[in-house]
Amino acid sequence: MSVHVHAEATLCKVSVLGRKLLPADVEVLMGVLAPAAPLQTTGGAPDIPLEITFYDADALPVELLLALSARRLRAAPLKLVAYHALLAHSLSRLGLTVRQSLRAPDVKPRPGLRALALAGSAQSLDKILAIVARLPRTELSIFVVQHVPEDQPHRLDQLLKTRSDYTVLMPHQLCRVEPGTLYVAPPGFHMRVAHGLVYLTNDARVQFAKPSIDVLLESLAAEYREAVLAVLLCGFGQDGVQGCLHLREAGALVLAEDGNDCGAARPMPDAARDAGACEQVLPLAASTLTRAATKWMRRERRQVAAASGRARSMSVMGSGP
Repeated sequence: MSVHVHAEATLCKVSVLGRKLLPADVEVLMGVLAPAAPLQTTGGAPDIPLEITFYDADALPVELLLALSARRLRAAPLKLVAYHALLAHSLSRLGLTVRQSLRAPDVKPRPGLRALALAGSAQSLDKILAIVARLPRTELSIFVVQHVPEDQPHRLDQLLKTRSDYTVLMPHQLCRVEPGTLYVAPPGFHMRVAHGLVYLTNDARVQFAKPSIDVLLESLAAEYREAVLAVLLCGFGQDGVQGCLHLREAGALVLAEDGNDCGAARPMPDAARDAGACEQVLPLAASTLTRAATKWMRRERRQVAAASGRARSMSVMGSGP
């Protein structure tokens, strides 16, 4: 979980990311809600308006619910937004006014494939670079996550910028997802995608990794469902297996590199294969996997073109006398 507070003179906005609140997160929220907090001006003036948005949480601890109710009872301005229906329902039952938001505004669905994910660990860097260099330019959003030490500089975004026509970003918190853009997970943070935004959270390591492949892929399964193509490359451990399973359950296509191409770093794609988490196991990531990804991306481009052609035909037919 990650809590971000943006306080101004007339409004304080709080964003709460992730599903589970850590003790440190609860402490921050309790401080924001407390009547003696800096949010209350001096001289006995009422609290300034407070807006809290819960993006992923489906439940809150009792002490936080009591603090929210106490703020309501003292008539302090409070606006609550919840993306999860269960949390919205729970807050409403406590008499709190809450708005349930289903998705971010201005996110328009597109037909066919919408996102591509490339994920790897040890011995995957050269393959990520080679695959990206060969990808055709499309309107897809591309997400790249690679296991890297948290205390070392990570220059994957700079390397990709020299090899791709895509806009390449190491995203900041709440960065909006745009078509034709490649997002690189920064070291030391989990990268999630939801409601058309990129979330960076400093939660505990998942499968000994941060950034975690599982975290990204599970979020893509929820955000894009079947409109994702994911490629799992070399690496140690089992990070990525659960994420690939979530994608398969959502109807997405998952490709894994053949472990025989990975040398000692074959446990990760082998684990995905053994768990039935990938649809195909392909050799030679820089060629075969690239051709497979390119085929699906070009199919998506043809689908978009066909949909546009049908729309133009209908427009012409509807403009007749």
